[in-house]
Amino acid sequence: MGRSEYLAIENSRNLVSVANVVAIPGLIFLVPFIVVAILSFYRRVTTRLFIRPAIIFAVALFISNSLIFTLPGTRGSLFHSSIALWPWSTAFAAAGIGLAVDWAATKLPHWQPERAKKIFSSLFIIVALIMTFYLAQGSLKPDEDPELYHQVGQLVPPSSVVMAGNAPALNYYSGLPAISVPNEAVDSVLLAADRFGVTYVLLNQNRPKPLDDIYQGKIAHPRLSLVWSSGDARLYKVNNPAG
Repeated sequence: MGRSEYLAIENSRNLVSVANVVAIPGLIFLVPFIVVAILSFYRRVTTRLFIRPAIIFAVALFISNSLIFTLPGTRGSLFHSSIALWPWSTAFAAAGIGLAVDWAATKLPHWQPERAKKIFSSLFIIVALIMTFYLAQGSLKPDEDPELYHQVGQLVPPSSVVMAGNAPALNYYSGLPAISVPNEAVDSVLLAADRFGVTYVLLNQNRPKPLDDIYQGKIAHPRLSLVWSSGDARLYKVNNPAG
């Protein structure tokens, strides 16, 4: 990879980090009000020390996840760590709305600041609820078909322990005890299966890459017998070490 390509990737990751900071704690449209509040409070000696920890944390979080831990920072660390900024960002947003209305009232004498603050606050709450509802629709849709886990629950005995890529989903939809497939080669998977009493292994699109050859049928293992397949799912029975 050339230096120009590397810099392009880094710039792209930094842009994603900026987007995360704007979109998550600031809900995009609240960012201007948050900035107004921070600047206003920082200019006051009485409030500067109070908000300084939040500013230091936000800057340190952004720098560490954008420049040091670049790979997980674009989607993982920064995305989840920014939740710590929510109590501050929401308080700053509320204060910023009030400050913006007060400033606008000095330019527009006919405005009633107290009434305008209530109207804008209510309006922004509605916008935030609409955005949250809209964005949540995608995350509410399961990545996998629950019917797969219902079928597995009907195929195996109730006492079975199943190893799967999405163990929580399998347990939720089938009621069967389930553990996650280790991201290891087949021999390590079987060691884990023996340790935790696993009797079946379910592989689908969530399978670990080291098990691709087993899943695709390129290799076979004497301790794994294919008992059922449907679409992209394969269910294997775990045989005991003696076969």
